[in-house]
Amino acid sequence: MIWLWLACAGDPAETGIGDSVPADPCLVDEDANAFEIEGVPDCGEPVYAEHCASCHGVAGEGTSAGPSMTEMMPMHADEQVLFVIVAGTGDMPGFELEQGELAHLLAWLREGFGDYAPGR
Repeated sequence: MIWLWLACAGDPAETGIGDSVPADPCLVDEDANAFEIEGVPDCGEPVYAEHCASCHGVAGEGTSAGPSMTEMMPMHADEQVLFVIVAGTGDMPGFELEQGELAHLLAWLREGFGDYAPGR
């Protein structure tokens, strides 16, 4: 019976089947690492809000518990930023995040606080 219904349903492109479910840009290949994933800044904002904002400030302005992202991001390459997020440093704990969360968080940080600018 299922085969008969599928055969009669026709081409999904012509029937509109599947058109109502847009692809979620936050979903990524679970086997990829953060450097293979094209991070989506909008997907990184909630990761920052959950894990970083309490110390680095809601707008990344820094607090007594963590430095300003505006000052820190241009000073560090992507590899360094991700290492600190995962391993921690000084008083900052490391975070166990999925590779997609790391890629999206890095994209959000770069969009909001600048690219790596050595010598700055």
